[in-house]
Amino acid sequence: MTKTATRSLVLLMVTLAAASACDKVPLTAPVASTISVSASSTALQSGGSTQVSAVVVREAGTLVQNGTLVFFSATGGQVDPPQATTHDGVAQTTFTAGSATGTATVTAISGAAAPGDPGNTVEITIG
Repeated sequence: MTKTATRSLVLLMVTLAAASACDKVPLTAPVASTISVSASSTALQSGGSTQVSAVVVREAGTLVQNGTLVFFSATGGQVDPPQATTHDGVAQTTFTAGSATGTATVTAISGAAAPGDPGNTVEITIG
């Protein structure tokens, strides 16, 4: 095999590998996006549950693309599912309160919209 043929083959293999890897990378919020998290109810009894929504908006003020992956985490209870995709900019999960009374938090992150950004967390009172 000639040097040119070998280089062409290597280039083809790298291109195919890169193309197939692109299909496996999840779609997440772009740089300068924001997430606003809200709950249907911000006061629950132990073991109670509420729907939590995360609205993901790009810097330009438009909603992110459908299928953008959002990860949810919680203290004082659990979320199910722990990750969801957006539809019309909104991803949803259900928070179920644990047995301890106090304040629980549900946080949502996606790509560049990370914890610590205003609005990424909602507090829920358990008791």
